[in-house]
Amino acid sequence: MSTSTVRPSATALSRLRPVDSAGSAQVTIVDGFFAERQTTNRDRTIPHGFARLQDSGPLNNLRLAAGLEGQYQALADTGGNRTQAALQLGIGLRTLQRKLKEYKQKGLA
Repeated sequence: MSTSTVRPSATALSRLRPVDSAGSAQVTIVDGFFAERQTTNRDRTIPHGFARLQDSGPLNNLRLAAGLEGQYQALADTGGNRTQAALQLGIGLRTLQRKLKEYKQKGLA
């Protein structure tokens, strides 16, 4: 990967300024093409994607896999069958076994 110095074009209206390394410099998009895209993403695209995840199931699977109650609910739903519970949660059998063991060691199970 090569690196090179960035230089403004001949038609640039201002000089390039370095970004504050402390991260205090903020960029605000107020109008134009990217402001419209930002608004569209915030108001339509992200909520639509979120709704699609909820409808299709993976989001709920992630929520279940992240919490203790989800794993025990999956076990209850499958009659204690760990393989089926792992499939329901969308995780591997070994992952489910490891999490259950961790909960038991922590006294949560």
